[in-house]
Amino acid sequence: MLRRFILFGFGIFLGVFFLSFGPNNRLKENLKDYINYFDMNSRVIYHLNKGENIELTDKAICQLNSYSLERHDVLVDISDANVNFSLSNTKSSSCKTYIVEKVISNKLMQMKFLLCEKDTKVVLESLKFENEKSNCLN
Repeated sequence: MLRRFILFGFGIFLGVFFLSFGPNNRLKENLKDYINYFDMNSRVIYHLNKGENIELTDKAICQLNSYSLERHDVLVDISDANVNFSLSNTKSSSCKTYIVEKVISNKLMQMKFLLCEKDTKVVLESLKFENEKSNCLN
């Protein structure tokens, strides 16, 4: 019985060794994916990042200009952002609305994304800094 456990442990050790060996650490990547699988925040951010061409509405473009921000500044890396599920509308059948919060320049920015499942389209509908108003009327 002890011999089986030793053989089993040796097999696990070899598997971990081969997964972590090489130019890219597959063990680290796979372990992160398995751990974050049940985290809703990570899953939503993954789907928003998966949309390669995030479309901006006219209102979002106007708000970017009023805050003197570039598209690249806001959308470059939203993987560290948080989804506010209490303000989001995830019950809609056509397009789900997610409010994503991210700190930019020591201010909390709220971005409103539309995630449409049928055509896998991601739209940035609006954005705003907390306790600030933009010059856009829409």
